Amino acid sequence: MSKGIYTSDELYNSIDKEIGWRKKELKLFKDKIPTEKSELQIVMLRSSIPIIYAHWEGFVKTACEYYWEYVSNRRIILKKLKPQFIATSLKNAIKAQEIRSVSDRTQAIQYILDHLELEADLPTKNIINTKSNLNYSVFSDICNLLCIEEKDFILKKEVIDSLVQFRNSIAHGNYLLVTYKDFLNFYND
Repeated sequence: MSKGIYTSDELYNSIDKEIGWRKKELKLFKDKIPTEKSELQIVMLRSSIPIIYAHWEGFVKTACEYYWEYVSNRRIILKKLKPQFIATSLKNAIKAQEIRSVSDRTQAIQYILDHLELEADLPTKNIINTKSNLNYSVFSDICNLLCIEEKDFILKKEVIDSLVQFRNSIAHGNYLLVTYKDFLNFYND
């Protein structure tokens, strides 16, 4: 990844470029779908779902990685970060549920306390995991990881889960009729 995102302007510009090329590609695809019902329209509408899904998952993953990198590059003192960032930064020390003795748990907690005044060392590889099935539950977990208010997206839960269901059905070889209205709903959202 490593785009070197250090400022909020670099973050916004990177995200803007990412969504820009995706919107352009989807618009080009939309413009090629016949508006009159035909065999070509049916095929293109079915084909649109995996493409829309790919852009949904790809954008979420990339934009969230950009944000994570931005936070990581700011080198903030650990105790000034939200618990999710602290947990990720110190995840090797936080495996307390696997530690059986009081002594080992105490050492893990002491390690955490000793590191709270240091700059956060946030890993930047394999942090955002869409699980190749970015339904609302997975998206919600990603929002939680990044301290993004889920309430901003809850109204899109049904759309997100429907898109994933349509995509899975088509991608697994099932015949699913996609209407032009279905397409427009996914495209617009």
